[in-house]
Amino acid sequence: MLRIGILLLFVIFNSLGLTGQTDLDSLRKRVLNEASAESKLDGYLNLCSEWSVQNQDSTWFYVQKSLALSSKIEDKTYRVEALNQWANYLQRKSLSDSALQIYNQTLNLAKELNYLQGLAKLTNNISLIYTQRGDYPLALDYFFESLSYEDQLGNDAGKAEVYNNIGVIFYYQQDYDKSLEYIKLALDVHKNMGNSFGVKQGYNNVGGINQMLGRYDTAVVYYQKSLDMALDLKDDAGMASAYNNLAGISKEKGSFGEAERYYKKAMVINQKLNDYSVLALANINIALLYQQQKLGEKALRFFDTALSIAHEYEFNALRAEIYERLKTFYELQGDYKESLGYSNKLRVLEDTLFNQTKSKAIADAETRYESAKKDQAIAEQEAQLAKEQLRLRQKNQWIILLVSSLTIILIIAIFIYRQQKLKEARLKSEALLKQERAKAELRERMEAERLRISRDLHDHIGTQLTIIGSNIDQLAFKELAEDKRILLENISDHSRDTMHQLRETIWAMNVDGIDMNMLVAKLQEFFRRANASGKIMSIENTCEKNLVLSPNQTIALFRICQEAANNAIKYADFQLFKIKMSAKNDSLLVEISDDGKGMDLSDTGRGYGLSNMEQRSKDIGASFSLKSLLGQGCSIQIALKLDSSLSEVANA
Repeated sequence: MLRIGILLLFVIFNSLGLTGQTDLDSLRKRVLNEASAESKLDGYLNLCSEWSVQNQDSTWFYVQKSLALSSKIEDKTYRVEALNQWANYLQRKSLSDSALQIYNQTLNLAKELNYLQGLAKLTNNISLIYTQRGDYPLALDYFFESLSYEDQLGNDAGKAEVYNNIGVIFYYQQDYDKSLEYIKLALDVHKNMGNSFGVKQGYNNVGGINQMLGRYDTAVVYYQKSLDMALDLKDDAGMASAYNNLAGISKEKGSFGEAERYYKKAMVINQKLNDYSVLALANINIALLYQQQKLGEKALRFFDTALSIAHEYEFNALRAEIYERLKTFYELQGDYKESLGYSNKLRVLEDTLFNQTKSKAIADAETRYESAKKDQAIAEQEAQLAKEQLRLRQKNQWIILLVSSLTIILIIAIFIYRQQKLKEARLKSEALLKQERAKAELRERMEAERLRISRDLHDHIGTQLTIIGSNIDQLAFKELAEDKRILLENISDHSRDTMHQLRETIWAMNVDGIDMNMLVAKLQEFFRRANASGKIMSIENTCEKNLVLSPNQTIALFRICQEAANNAIKYADFQLFKIKMSAKNDSLLVEISDDGKGMDLSDTGRGYGLSNMEQRSKDIGASFSLKSLLGQGCSIQIALKLDSSLSEVANA
């Protein structure tokens, strides 16, 4: 679920800086007096950057100037910069699809030119769009790619901005230690550089993490520092973010009137900036504020406004959040029919996103199939070439035989020997070719069967489970007898849980190898569904990006972690549940721990859940150990020997 109560700041690369009005006037006059086209274009690009913070209309005027002039200049790096400014403008206007299209086209041009500065900016800005859409693993990939370009350039300012953005991603993934680590790296660099804009942003983000950890007084200090700097810099976006965050603190302290004033200040600025993603979040926040005060009609108006924005601009993660909130809202109001309606809408949206993921997996499978066909064609060409070379060698040998009559006996002996070796080589080559063809055909059949099974599971069993769940929900809604209604609701919950497990199994079946980021993302998704209110559930993954698991290994580890989390939620009475994944000596190490009440293994023995986890470990060749004492929590260690063949696939 989204962290809508706290708004952390990202950075869009525009060669960002802030200039006073007098300096802007001076810059405009200098641009008008520039003689060369390159100098004039440099001025236009600087004006785009400066106006992007203060006035979007002025930004668009200079973006148009930059695009027109860059098409006439031989140096194509200017074209990259102008297109990036155009996409920046669209991104700030919440036109993410159009912005992403221009960013990707410009990224290809920057790669052709090997223009590192442009590559660093573009990959960062693409990451921001994927973050907005909730695709955090893909966003992290682009951010780390941007960081590698900044390292090559030795650009401390650029590295600081990427550090900040990576920290925000880890924040959204609830890895607060990692988040604070990267955000403080960015803040230190900005302080050393004297970059007021970066320091302001760093204060905001450090405040956000402290708020998340319940350190409200510390958070207020940092938010106020950020607000003061935003006011001095005349940074509307920064002011809106600070007001939103101060409102969240006031809400936590029960100062609802103060929280409402802050939220409304933020909404006025967001409306002025046409920043619709943040505007939707602000509407959700104020709706929750009214809901907490039992002002249902007011809350509903703001929920509806947020939902219309999310629909219009296709903010799917926000839509899911709002459906979940409205489901709870109507449930608290006693309107179970409306609550069920939003529950069904949420399920349909999740299924749609799931189908998109499945379609991508099928497209990847078709690509692998085409690659296998090409490899087979190349092998056949090589075999034909070998036969042609053999024919030419035989012809030359016969010519030598006719010319060298004095050594005919020796030549015949050599010829027979070579013929025998060539025949053996040919037979071996043909045998290898047959084996490769057989393997390729077997892989194709296995891939087709796997896709068919996953498609049948989703299209038939998945659909039936969805229908069953909906029908049971309707029966529960109509049932007057409380014991029967509770029984029906429990059955409905089981059907939904079964559907989630089916999706997780299909997800693992649809790929040959699954990297650790994908597994971590799935576990975080499960945590969000786990209903561990007031508990901290986190994942720390220090494995290399190219570490890949097989589907069997992935689903076994996922189920073990899932079982451990469910046991902790039901029995452990914990405050912190943590999964740590690391790779050491060609082994994957998984440690699952909680700080709950623990158990006496000598008295309790191993129940079905623990035995099931141990058996799943044995099934994939992993070791399993369990440690627990009363009052000292529980710890599970799993060591899995890594599959080198899968790692080679990841590196290919």
